[in-house]
Amino acid sequence: MINRKIKLWKTLLAVSIIFIMLGSATIPSVLGEKRTDEGFEKGISWQPFKPIKKVTFVNFDKETLIDDYAYLASIPASVFSDGNIIYSSPLLLFQPDNTYPDDDEYRFLNDYQGTHYLMEDW
Repeated sequence: MINRKIKLWKTLLAVSIIFIMLGSATIPSVLGEKRTDEGFEKGISWQPFKPIKKVTFVNFDKETLIDDYAYLASIPASVFSDGNIIYSSPLLLFQPDNTYPDDDEYRFLNDYQGTHYLMEDW
């Protein structure tokens, strides 16, 4: 009799925890405010932005963490707000051209190629 009650309480506890988890995931999305912004017609951002004709490069250094800190410190210079307008420019972690074999297996390692393509378009 006591084992049945303990099993029943464990089952009720497990079911209630599942309902709480499901409710905490669905209730905020149902009760949240609905945004009626223009979406991508004004650009990708939810707020209008102006691109700046500058690029910030941070040199990649695999030996130390200084490049990681320099990248984080460069964010305010690349994206900032003045009133209702966001000003933005690319911030790139740059690595000099590394020669990789022409094999497709290593093509994803050549980040210089992607940076070069971006700079041609920019």
